[in-house]
Amino acid sequence: MHCGRCHHADVAHGGPDGDMSSSVLGLGACGVPGCACPRYADAMRKIDEELV
Repeated sequence: MHCGRCHHADVAHGGPDGDMSSSVLGLGACGVPGCACPRYADAMRKIDEELV
């Protein structure tokens, strides 16, 4: 899965293979050098918010 903001993989945000919780809602800031993304954004949640 990829972040809806920065498009980096969930692993860069501490995903299932990272140090943080495996829950998508628990993912933090992007760990890719130079990326300022503050937290993981679920792409499906972004689509849902746009439809509301």
